Amino acid sequence: MIGTVSIQKPPVPVTRQGGHDTEHDEVTTMKLTFTNYIDAEPTTVSERLDAAVSAGLDAAAARVATRRRDTVTTSTGGRLRIESGLDPLAGTDLTIGGSDRLTEVRVEVPWSPSDSGTTKLWAANRFAGVLTERLAA
Repeated sequence: MIGTVSIQKPPVPVTRQGGHDTEHDEVTTMKLTFTNYIDAEPTTVSERLDAAVSAGLDAAAARVATRRRDTVTTSTGGRLRIESGLDPLAGTDLTIGGSDRLTEVRVEVPWSPSDSGTTKLWAANRFAGVLTERLAA
């Protein structure tokens, strides 16, 4: 199992107006992304996803001493989104892809600069770790 962590900020759109570049004041969503690679077929990993999400949320709730709620997820366009289950991780997207014997698991947590050093970081880190462990088992 190999993994990486990154914070991604979408580029600010720029338009030309009268020979000047102007940045739009749009709200951009940063994401804290955990990417892990598992030595297993994506279909096998996908079959374990529901149980792994639940175990990851349980572990994250214990890590940050926050009340755990019922897990509610939605699935669109090949992504699984956590709508509810643990407040700091609401809106987290999970993507599973890959081929043959190598599966990529991405966990994308909505992020803002004010989240640094907060329980959201601890919860996200614990969730991604336990999720990946369970998917690789």
